[in-house]
Amino acid sequence: MERICKVQKKANKGLSAEVIADMLEEEVTFVEKIINILEETPESDAEQIYDLLIKKNKF
Repeated sequence: MERICKVQKKANKGLSAEVIADMLEEEVTFVEKIINILEETPESDAEQIYDLLIKKNKF
């Protein structure tokens, strides 16, 4: 969940997936999945994003 929170904070600042992935030493695809969920449902919190990732088998 902490990883999701960090990505969410950086994405809310307008940083690209590549920049966020580099900063947090995460896979770009992981960051992109979170950003895509945020674009679809911007009101989601970290727990909701986690649940969506699990439901979509993307985690």
